[in-house]
Amino acid sequence: MPTAAAAVDRRTFGECKTELARPYNADDETTLAIAGEALNSAVRAYNRFLWPWEVLTQNITVVAGTDAYALDTPFKKPLSLYFTQSGRKWKRIAYEPYDSFVQNYWIKSDGSPVMYTLRNEFETGQLTVWPRPISGDTMQLDYYRNTPSLQRDETPFEMPEYALEAMMQWAWFEMNKRMRGNEGRISQSRQDAFAARAELVAMCALRGDQIGDR
Repeated sequence: MPTAAAAVDRRTFGECKTELARPYNADDETTLAIAGEALNSAVRAYNRFLWPWEVLTQNITVVAGTDAYALDTPFKKPLSLYFTQSGRKWKRIAYEPYDSFVQNYWIKSDGSPVMYTLRNEFETGQLTVWPRPISGDTMQLDYYRNTPSLQRDETPFEMPEYALEAMMQWAWFEMNKRMRGNEGRISQSRQDAFAARAELVAMCALRGDQIGDR
């Protein structure tokens, strides 16, 4: 589930645009539009990384004779695919990158799926299993999705506030570039943007539960 669906107190696209535009002129529509461009540019920059809030779980109903299934959102990277029984995972299915998959496997083979691949990473949301199923079943896929860019002012950002605060630093850097701010402001905002992202990466990389570590 996208994280924004679980939290109504997150800042919206419109609120963030106003916040970015305020040091220039938050009452000017052109400045607000530039702020929106800066925000979505920051989203695209952050989408070059894998973040914990981007993990989605999708249940898939397997249909006999059908090997391709649409995902709810465009994906970045897969985490795991399992057969399920009564909603519980019980058998893992191996992953194969698409380029080696199409070179090494006869796609029209039929049987019980033992492998899956994802085509056009970062662009489309389509999962292909191999061999093509001969009976119905259920699966559960965990994967990283792309954080979406926004267009409507009332839409909240689909990331936690601590991450949005860091991303706003990047958006401020983009805002200053577009507004042709003085070189000192652009240079400082660039440093702040990289520092905020580095702090966020370090925080997300921290281990939680240490049980099992040696």
